[in-house]
Amino acid sequence: MKEDTRHLKFTRATLCLAVLTFASTGHAQSQDNEHDETDEKRFSAEVSAGLEYSSNVSIDELDVVSDTSDIAALLGFELGYELDITSKTSFDIEYSFSQTIHEELDQFNLLTHFGSANLSQDLGRVGVGLSYRYLDASLDGPESMNYRQAAPYLTALFGKTIFVRAEYGQADKEFDVDLGRDAEVESFGTDWFYFLGSPRNYFLVGYRNDQHDAISTEYVYEQDNFKLHFVKRFDVFGRPGKLNVGLRYETRDYEFITASIGVPREEERRKFRLSLELPFTDHVGTIFKYEVRDIESNLPEANRSEQVGSIKFVANF
Repeated sequence: MKEDTRHLKFTRATLCLAVLTFASTGHAQSQDNEHDETDEKRFSAEVSAGLEYSSNVSIDELDVVSDTSDIAALLGFELGYELDITSKTSFDIEYSFSQTIHEELDQFNLLTHFGSANLSQDLGRVGVGLSYRYLDASLDGPESMNYRQAAPYLTALFGKTIFVRAEYGQADKEFDVDLGRDAEVESFGTDWFYFLGSPRNYFLVGYRNDQHDAISTEYVYEQDNFKLHFVKRFDVFGRPGKLNVGLRYETRDYEFITASIGVPREEERRKFRLSLELPFTDHVGTIFKYEVRDIESNLPEANRSEQVGSIKFVANF
């Protein structure tokens, strides 16, 4: 089961900053050409299916809240390709598809396509790279969101215990229905990894700032996002498992007056997440997740809380 690399959100965080690139850099070239061909070209595939329960189904980006609980089926697959261009230069691409199918709230069924490409150069304890990410998310109806981002980044390893990744991004966000939400997004973020004896166990401390310059002044805002995670990898009968406990705190300050409330909109968003990955075989496993999401806003329709639990079965090849 792979690291979740998504940090863009539609109903949940679907795009997170991908790090630990040093774990795959410095790959030594073999003198055997056939050995090179096997090691340097790597394909991967993953399929998943599961169930999710939400106490208050909602769509963050559209400020749509159901005030109703529901169960949804989760379906998805992912394809990846990695290429070591040289011993210091690597390129990888990824495509994933996901679909939620609710038992009652069909209008909240969500289909997403996500693609990414990443080019990185290892310079020893420092690395540089360029990422491109694409997200298309659509509801069961005309509403959809399209997100495209290009982001150069820098990585650095300090000793054996600290790894840092800093990224600057430029993105375009487009909506099919409410065109006033269309925006150009400028962002800067950094993640700090503190390893506890080995890369298997670490704390992650992160910060990201986003500037949303939307067509409609009601959606122009600045966002600060803070996160703290603890990740522990362990063996289950000789196979890898993973525990991830995370906290996220986010503030949004809107620059102009929101007409429905007569003042600029302000929000605080908090999320607690617990996930556990357990293997059954070398290629099949399960993922349990539990999240508590809470949004405090002076815009009544955006003010909400939600608990989400899910179980997903995953097979990778």
